Amino acid sequence: MNISILLRNILRKITIKDYATFRVSVAEQEKFLWSLPEPEDDYMRSFYQYKSTMFMEKWWLNSIMKVSAFFIIPIYEISARMRSKLITAGENCDAVFIADGISTGIIQDSINERYHYIITERVASDIVLDRYDLIFLHKQFKKCRFSFYFKLKILLKIGMYSAQIKKHNPKAIISYSENSFTSSLATQYCEEKGIQHINVMHGEKLFNLKNSFFRFSEFYVWDSHYVNLFLKLRGEHSQFKVELPYSMQTVKIENKENKKYFMTYYLGIENKEIMVGIKEAFDILKAAGKECAVRIHPRTENDEVVRHIFKEYDVQDKNNLSLNESMSDTECVASLISTVLFEGWNKQKTIVIDDYSQTETYLKLKDLDYIMLKKPHYLLSQIIKNVAKGNHPLIKGEILC
Repeated sequence: MNISILLRNILRKITIKDYATFRVSVAEQEKFLWSLPEPEDDYMRSFYQYKSTMFMEKWWLNSIMKVSAFFIIPIYEISARMRSKLITAGENCDAVFIADGISTGIIQDSINERYHYIITERVASDIVLDRYDLIFLHKQFKKCRFSFYFKLKILLKIGMYSAQIKKHNPKAIISYSENSFTSSLATQYCEEKGIQHINVMHGEKLFNLKNSFFRFSEFYVWDSHYVNLFLKLRGEHSQFKVELPYSMQTVKIENKENKKYFMTYYLGIENKEIMVGIKEAFDILKAAGKECAVRIHPRTENDEVVRHIFKEYDVQDKNNLSLNESMSDTECVASLISTVLFEGWNKQKTIVIDDYSQTETYLKLKDLDYIMLKKPHYLLSQIIKNVAKGNHPLIKGEILC
């Protein structure tokens, strides 16, 4: 396995259950965000986003990343320089979509119309550095001599983009990396080569310093709400375009009259304790004659735990049922923070936000500027109360917006 992918996967495993967005209050985040001056250029945008990212992480993890980077940088730089002599040109294309198992369905129609031939390449599939790249990097690194983790990540991003440019000679590079502090400098690098650096939104977004200060040539978001959110985080204002991706805009669902389930819960990275709480809500609904199902997140690593907890219910995954098929056969789309809620709302489904199994987290969502609190929805706790009283679970006057 590529070392950069291995390191990224290790970091993802360490941080995925940290919930830094909820651990660090919005007040603390805002105080740090506005302690930084206005960025003068793309380097400062990347560096301020780096400082913001480090602010959100735990001190011991910051230390590990910085020390590790000090030793890894020279190894990677030498390796990337050697590989630049070996890389060969591949098939030319209009754009390269750099993804990690994500479908091109997240790309907007207007991008597809402009760049007819888009090749998908895996993140860090190749990393090379030529003379131009080294000059570009050393010019930036003079400004941050001792920020080793910052330097390593920038080196890897420029090396990855350099490889794709050499192989495919694209007019644009498409990413979904607004949470990466490498993005603004990568934009500068691409634009110096006459290449557009286009970002497309993937996944739900909350107020989080990791998504601060960035600039792309263009950034496509799903709703004007996200433009306002990213502007609060000091993203560069001229980059934003509002357009739904292909999958949300063109793929319709069949709303069956006799749906199999009253509610389908779309899991994210919930732990065992939270899933037990969701199962408790299911039990109450089932006792009232309301069938429920749960859908496993595509990237979950605890399939067996999910299937054990919900052994009395139908458990869906992407291999046995598509997302659109799943939504077509349920009355309510339920979760706490999930892209599926926004997609379900966009496809006229009844939305249920889970304030029942994750009450404390739910209470923080208003401060974090969660879009679905501003869309019509029901609360799971109220549905449970209605059922317990023998009432219909969805009372029209209780829908919130």
